[in-house]
Amino acid sequence: AVVCSALDTSVGVGAGLRLAAALPALQKALLEVQVDERIIDYALSLVRKTRAMPQFSAGAGPRAGIALLVTARARAVLQKRGYVIPEDIKALAPAVLRHRVQRSAEAEIDDISTDTLLAQLLQTVPVPRQ
Repeated sequence: AVVCSALDTSVGVGAGLRLAAALPALQKALLEVQVDERIIDYALSLVRKTRAMPQFSAGAGPRAGIALLVTARARAVLQKRGYVIPEDIKALAPAVLRHRVQRSAEAEIDDISTDTLLAQLLQTVPVPRQ
């Protein structure tokens, strides 16, 4: 209930104060979101694959995996779930990874965008099944 009230999007005089007061509850809620081992492996596989793709001269580092899992937990809270699903990782991966990878010279010459490469990445790494 505290999380839901903190997520209230109404704007008013006390909105900032309510959000500030709710931050500890939101942080606690994030930590309580369950992440299955298969979801963790999936997120890490995506990050590792960026380092193996020849279209990237620099792949994502270990903090990218952490960021993927933290943002997936936040998305689960926003969608009022107590657990992360593979779609959370898939939906957030482009935004989380986009600035953490660097296209190779060949990819730049061929005018292949980072988003296109990340879409290919998401198609090649198997999604865990429940």
